[in-house]
Amino acid sequence: MCLIHPHQFRLRAACSVSFFIAAAVFFVTARLAEASPRFGLWVEAEGVNQPFRSREEFDYFLKFSAEPHFTDLYCQVYRSGRSWYPSVMADAAPYHRALGAGFDPLKETIKTAHQRGQRVHAWVNALRVVHDGSLPLLRTIGSEALQVDHYGNSIWRYNEEGIAPDELNRAYRLETAGVWLDPSSKRVRQFVVEAVRDIITAYPDIDGIHLDMIRYPGTIVHDSSAAPGVRPDFGYSKNSIERFYEFAGRRPPPMSTQLNRSLRSNLAWNAWRRAQVTLLVFEIKEMLNEIAPEIELSAAVVAAHERAYGEFYQDWSEWLRGKVLDAAVLMNYSRDNSLVVQRTQYALRSGSGKRVLVGLGAWLMKGEAGLLAAQAKGALQAGTGGVVLFSYSNLASPDGKELVQDFFRSVLSLGN
Repeated sequence: MCLIHPHQFRLRAACSVSFFIAAAVFFVTARLAEASPRFGLWVEAEGVNQPFRSREEFDYFLKFSAEPHFTDLYCQVYRSGRSWYPSVMADAAPYHRALGAGFDPLKETIKTAHQRGQRVHAWVNALRVVHDGSLPLLRTIGSEALQVDHYGNSIWRYNEEGIAPDELNRAYRLETAGVWLDPSSKRVRQFVVEAVRDIITAYPDIDGIHLDMIRYPGTIVHDSSAAPGVRPDFGYSKNSIERFYEFAGRRPPPMSTQLNRSLRSNLAWNAWRRAQVTLLVFEIKEMLNEIAPEIELSAAVVAAHERAYGEFYQDWSEWLRGKVLDAAVLMNYSRDNSLVVQRTQYALRSGSGKRVLVGLGAWLMKGEAGLLAAQAKGALQAGTGGVVLFSYSNLASPDGKELVQDFFRSVLSLGN
């Protein structure tokens, strides 16, 4: 069995065709098929509640996650270029602060969860980093690392709230603020792969790697009264455009906003950008196959597939079909059951069945455990592998704990 690339391009990466890797892919797929239903919890490193900041907060997290029906914990250990694990690639200051407080968050979580029969996944925000420029990656790679919009603005010029610069100011802002890295840069991809390798090296008993922010940035309207112009589109760094033309066997024309505008509607260019994200996922999977083939690779993905594919250049259905990804967790956050069902059913068209999990916005339904349970039940009946609740930070309170308990009573009383 061979990991495949997207049909638009034959990417220039070797596909390791060996019995060992084929057996590893079969093993992970079989394990996923057997693990139904799965009930997961996303655990942010930062937010209203910060479980890895102090011993007291960490102990509360361990107590909260002891809920017996949780099977999987997705623990955020790489965020904004900072790590809660030992790393030579990332800024490991959070990890060292935790050690100074007397605990190693990921090590203790794995040990405790395994004693309970739970799986632990290291949650990695792959392509979004902190805005203050402290990340060594930005100093060593430079501008090549950064996303550029089709107006020619480096994402560095978007402010900390994600508001677009100059003529776009006020009209648009980033859907998720921050400095986004460009996966068309080989050195960016190497950085992300090695940051993940650091986790596997330090914690060989980890059960999974969970990728997030594994896409291009998107924008939303910030001020509807402002003259909107054309919504910003990303991926237009000089390095990316030159590599695209090199791949096509053509000499790149002079860089200009006019060129960028013409590229924006070019289907081959859009497929090129989509392929760069896929290549990063492939390279992470290839690294895992080489050193830890039993580890599950999953990703949090944009639930609306047409937006994932056309706006964020995240072709997650192809990742599933090609066995580049072991599991996809839909960020299917809505109080509208019909919308949740529609997105779930579309995801299942990939033929991936139990390898599709549904992430539910539990914070939207506090006090409405029945509604949350109905969404979970619908996902399970549709044939998915389980659900993941977003998120610990929003649920680590008395009313959140009550919601989780009521949710499990409701969903389990309906039968599986």
